Amino acid sequence: MKFNLIFGCVFFLFLFEVKAQLNFGPKVGINTGIESYEQLTEFKDFSWSGSHVGVFGRVDFLFLYVQPELLYSMNQFQSSLINDDGTTSFIDYKTNRVDFPIMAGFRFFKFLRVGAGPIFSVVTSDSSTGMTNNSIGFSNATAGFQVNGGFDIWKLIIDLKYESGAGELADKILGVESDFRPNQFIVSIGIKLF
Repeated sequence: MKFNLIFGCVFFLFLFEVKAQLNFGPKVGINTGIESYEQLTEFKDFSWSGSHVGVFGRVDFLFLYVQPELLYSMNQFQSSLINDDGTTSFIDYKTNRVDFPIMAGFRFFKFLRVGAGPIFSVVTSDSSTGMTNNSIGFSNATAGFQVNGGFDIWKLIIDLKYESGAGELADKILGVESDFRPNQFIVSIGIKLF
């Protein structure tokens, strides 16, 4: 009886390949998004674009995975501003930040992934042009969430993500309190070093 129980447990573990697989490597990508803020009638044609570089780690366990990342992101916010005299000014705002997304989800067929998770960001530097009498104030730290679909091809990982903010990104725009959150699409490629 004791032998059967031990044999059954060993067979169960072998059958489901209960072993965690660890992956680690560099990752690069681009992101883009377009916003529309009805409460800020002075701004028109929002766009948000950028790129990122960093590292990822992943733990695969059966059909589950957890993938934390540490990324340095360079982003650019562009918009046109309608001035009081009816003329239009162009706004260009650049920000650099450190992002820490943590994806968790399911694997299918050992190469497809679907997941979601939080992202935490800290602004390291920013600059703007086109603002004269007005100022843009952005939060130094924000939180959001991402939804992820991805696949692995040999040593390459490809991730397609949608990101939305869950924290306030702008403290003020033109002195108007605003919940300024970049909704963006992200495409990235990584290489598994091990």
